[in-house]
Amino acid sequence: MPPPASASPNGATRSPDLAWVQRERIAALSAAQRRGSLPLAPDLVIEFASRTDARCASRHTSGLDANQHQGSAGCKIGHHPSAALLPADTDMRLSAEQIEGIRRIARQLAGNEVEIRVFGSRLDPRARGGDLDLLLALQGPIANPALLAAQVSAQVSRLMDGRMVDVVLAAPNLLRLPIHEVAIREGQPL
Repeated sequence: MPPPASASPNGATRSPDLAWVQRERIAALSAAQRRGSLPLAPDLVIEFASRTDARCASRHTSGLDANQHQGSAGCKIGHHPSAALLPADTDMRLSAEQIEGIRRIARQLAGNEVEIRVFGSRLDPRARGGDLDLLLALQGPIANPALLAAQVSAQVSRLMDGRMVDVVLAAPNLLRLPIHEVAIREGQPL
């Protein structure tokens, strides 16, 4: 259950991911004030930011400093990490630039409709180094799958400073192997 919203002294109503208010402050409120949004700012606010968190992205792109924002609401401690400081995807060990580069290369070589999935060791946050395993799934047949896989692998490897890149292709005219099932089941869309 999400924490209750609170109405701060400046009139703003917030509903953070996690909020903490000292027991004495809540006890000082009337029963009516304790229903619905609390008429106070929390003592501590925690926001969990991710690349899909629109609030995080909009605060970052608008230049709004979250500490100033929370402070203006009367919060004693507040911090909302900037989207730029977070990994592009908290489930993958790839930078935002690498992700965009991989997407660009795959679309350039395989077409805009290509589905890209990352699987293997890049999804293990405890792992270090390792190769990059990609699945490129296309709706139509691939005329020269070996050439396409080699081109994607070479260009992505250059993007990643020589890191080994394994490319698995899926298309209606290609044999489906157990590695395809692993990539689809465990992989994450890029």
